[in-house]
Amino acid sequence: MGGVAMQGIRYHVAASVSAAALLIGAAPAFSAQNQALDASLKGLTSVSVHIDDIDADAEGDGLSKAQLQTLVELRLRQAGISLVPEAPPDGPRGYLWVAITVKKLRNDVNYILSIETRLARLVRIVGSDQTTSALTWFTPGNAAITPTAELVQHVREVLVAQVELFANAYLAMNPKR
Repeated sequence: MGGVAMQGIRYHVAASVSAAALLIGAAPAFSAQNQALDASLKGLTSVSVHIDDIDADAEGDGLSKAQLQTLVELRLRQAGISLVPEAPPDGPRGYLWVAITVKKLRNDVNYILSIETRLARLVRIVGSDQTTSALTWFTPGNAAITPTAELVQHVREVLVAQVELFANAYLAMNPKR
């Protein structure tokens, strides 16, 4: 059993190292893009939170949509960000959407997962005076292979890191007075 867990950890580390190498090469481009994304949070007064439904296998292995919803909302409240009930973006309110894709691999001891946090808000289309909802901020996707025994911990760690990125960007663009 220990060999199987080590094999899963090896895959996770390899996927993380590959992703880090890609991000390091793209750091200057992402940094400039990140500034524009962060600026899109200016004037946002509150957010609602939506967590995608969780795969049945992952739920059976302990990953809970309700627990993830509570985790995200708690972190946002701790950062001083006002929350509203889930609803489409409207005016200065945004819609924080957490997309979690998890699939158990055929070996039945590992999951492949991808987590991305996105913010949609109401935007005005230049030249037409129309408004529509659009994604204006997002985290880089985080894909990995992780052992089943570490699934819940791994998802929580990645999600907390992504929510902290959002909270820091939000507070930088909307400082407390």
